[in-house]
Amino acid sequence: MTNIDNVLQLAIRINRKETTIVPILQRNHGYYALATYINHSIALLISESYDNVALFVDRANREISQINDLLVNPNKDAQSSKRLAEMKLYFDLCFEYLTELKEYLTEGDLLTVQGSRVLPREIERVAGCC
Repeated sequence: MTNIDNVLQLAIRINRKETTIVPILQRNHGYYALATYINHSIALLISESYDNVALFVDRANREISQINDLLVNPNKDAQSSKRLAEMKLYFDLCFEYLTELKEYLTEGDLLTVQGSRVLPREIERVAGCC
């Protein structure tokens, strides 16, 4: 069973300077929305707003899906490939965090019916990365 300590340790690792070597928290960065959704889920988890956590898990998962759509585009340029390589550790940790967080919410029976409906069935990985 997943415990809160595992989830929080992943949240800490996601936000370390070594993990986010690119300026992902700048609003004009291509992965800013993902970073924002991840960090909102962390704040809401700490405040035990579990249904809202589920909402941001879903948003992060949808953002990963959009990133995947861009990455499989045949017109992908070298800059996109370079950015993907720079973000590999971050994407790996996001997948691990979202997976652990989902397990924590479901195994702990922490969601209402509404929160359970919002939580994605499956957490996506960034294509060609993890």
